[in-house]
Amino acid sequence: MQVGFFKPDVNGKNDNYLTAPDAAFTNTSGTTISVSSLKGKVVFLNFWATWCPPCLAEIPGINDLHKQFLNSNDVVFILADADGDLAASTSFLQTHHFDLPLYKPVSNIHTDLFAGTLPTTLIINRKGEIVFKETGAANYNTKQFTDFINKLVAE
Repeated sequence: MQVGFFKPDVNGKNDNYLTAPDAAFTNTSGTTISVSSLKGKVVFLNFWATWCPPCLAEIPGINDLHKQFLNSNDVVFILADADGDLAASTSFLQTHHFDLPLYKPVSNIHTDLFAGTLPTTLIINRKGEIVFKETGAANYNTKQFTDFINKLVAE
C-alpha cells in the first residue's frame, strides 16, 4: 500500500483552533512527556499500530519528514503506539530501519486527540492548539507539508 495520492490538506483557514487536551506519553527509556510540557514547540503527533496497514503505509513518509526536522529544537515528533506495545513497535521500526521517536500513551487520551481511528495525525502549534488533524493514511513527506511545519515554527 502506498499513500502517494493521499495528501493532507494544510490550506484550510481556521482562526478558532481547539486547545489540545493534555496527554502523557512514555518512551522506551521510560522518559515521560506531556502535550502541555511541549507548549512553545510544534508537535507532530501520530497514533498508529503495527497491525494497521494504512499506518504502515504512511510510516516511510513520516520517517522522511522526521529526518528533515531532526536537528530542530522547535519540532517534536511523537509516534504513539495505540496498543502500548513498545516491544513490538520498536522491533518493527528497527527491522525496517526507521528512526522515529516511539512512545506509548500513559494517561487517558481525550477524543479530541484520538478517537480510535488509526492512523490519526495531529499537528499542535506553539500555542498548544490543534491546527491540523487527519484520520487515515496520508503522505506527510511533501514540500507543502514541510512548508506548513516551517510556517508554524516561524510563528
